[in-house]
Amino acid sequence: MEESIRRKLKKIMVLAERGEAGERDVAQKMLDELLAKHDLTFEEILAGEVRDYKFSYRNKWERRLLLQLYSMVAEIMDIGEKFGIFQDRKAQAFLYEKLLKKRGNFKSCKKPELVRIFLESGVDLKGVVPEEILALNE
Repeated sequence: MEESIRRKLKKIMVLAERGEAGERDVAQKMLDELLAKHDLTFEEILAGEVRDYKFSYRNKWERRLLLQLYSMVAEIMDIGEKFGIFQDRKAQAFLYEKLLKKRGNFKSCKKPELVRIFLESGVDLKGVVPEEILALNE
């Protein structure tokens, strides 16, 4: 895909995500049309986007906490992808309507948002998430 098209689509995605109500709706419609025209998905647009983040820590406890947080988010993402939770229409709708994120853009979610998708979206988690965790939600 041409870089100029990718940049344009990313700008429209940002507008559809963060714009005012009417502006957001028009941008989302335009984005959907352009994705269909170019036969692309959100993932393909964001695929080339790699960001590096640097985190500093002052002692071994902060380092340990940082590693634990990273591994918890990575584990949640892995479970969501492995069991197809993120492909579920209910999870997609929850992401877009409740969390106001782009459809299919689960990687932009913070840990609490990912947990909300699992617990509040209505996706059937029986057999996917251990029963003792599901019992905490009741």
